[in-house]
Amino acid sequence: MYWKFKLITIRENYSNTITKAYRNSNVIKDFSLHINSIAEFSKENDSKLLFIVWPNLKDVTDSSGNIEIILSLLQNFNYVDLTDALKEIPDSKLCASELDAHPSKLVHKKVAVYIREYLQKSNYFDFK
Repeated sequence: MYWKFKLITIRENYSNTITKAYRNSNVIKDFSLHINSIAEFSKENDSKLLFIVWPNLKDVTDSSGNIEIILSLLQNFNYVDLTDALKEIPDSKLCASELDAHPSKLVHKKVAVYIREYLQKSNYFDFK
C-alpha cells in the first residue's frame, strides 16, 4: 500500500494521506483483499506467515489511530506490532536523517531483536 499512496498523493502530506486512506472503506477493502491474497499464497505454499506492522516513525504512538485499523484487519493472522518496540526511542533517533524518513540503524537493530524475541517466545520456529 505504501507505494500506491506515495505515487498518487505527492502533493499532500504523507501522514495525512494515510490517515484519510485508512478511513476510506474502498481502500480498507482493497487492503483486506491483499492481506487475504498473501495469506492464501502462504497457505498454498505451506509457508508460515507473519505480518510486521510498522508504526509511522513520525507518529509512533499512533495518535491518528491507523495501527488499530491495521490490527483489526490482521486479527486472524500472526503479526508483530512494532509500536511497543519503538515508542521508547527518542524521535530524533527514529529516522535515518531529517531528510530520510526510513528507519535508522538503531531502529533496525531494535526491531530485529524484538522480532526474534517474538519468534522465540511464540515457538514460531525451532531455534537451536
